[in-house]
Amino acid sequence: MGKTLDDFYNDLGARESGGNYKAVNTAGFIGKYQMGEAAMVDAGYYKPKTHVHYDKNIWDGSFTGKDGVYSVEDFLNSPQAQENAQRIYKQKQWSYIKNFAPKYDGTTINGIPITQSGMLAATHLLGQTRLQEYLQSNGNIVKKDGYGTSIEEYLQKFAGYDVSEITGLKNEDVAVQAPPPPVQANTRPAIITNPTKTYTYDFGTPYKLQVEKND
Repeated sequence: MGKTLDDFYNDLGARESGGNYKAVNTAGFIGKYQMGEAAMVDAGYYKPKTHVHYDKNIWDGSFTGKDGVYSVEDFLNSPQAQENAQRIYKQKQWSYIKNFAPKYDGTTINGIPITQSGMLAATHLLGQTRLQEYLQSNGNIVKKDGYGTSIEEYLQKFAGYDVSEITGLKNEDVAVQAPPPPVQANTRPAIITNPTKTYTYDFGTPYKLQVEKND
């Protein structure tokens, strides 16, 4: 049996926060999936006061009351709201990339199978623009988030899940049957020093450094 949509959400949450619904990181991203202001707007849970804060979430706007969420604290205390919000958000994210992502599905870039689930995860990490840059440059533009997590890590780690319920497309057989091998520690320096590649740091959704928010 292949990797299911539920597996995708469980593994994404584990990578984002260790599965901790109350996690808040140093840039103000919240919950199991480390959602920021922009993601919460897309999911219909939040209205910014003036504009969305992307790099450092201020949360000075207002919550819509969806699923009974009227504050950051309400969201952190509601696993169901977080699961609902993430599923709505993934549908929205696919709508952002569906015009260019499908033609790359089933291809390989820098030894990484490009799949629907990997592209969704990469969009979660750095947004649709960074994903498009990577794909269109054939892997020569490799962006990272503010904590140094590469878009390639997410493309590789989350390859081959069945997310057809989100995309409405059949997964490429090669992507499901041949998940990428784990990255060896001694391969990364060779990639970093490749003069044809450009690595820059970009504050998308930060990860790794979660701290518990006191209620």
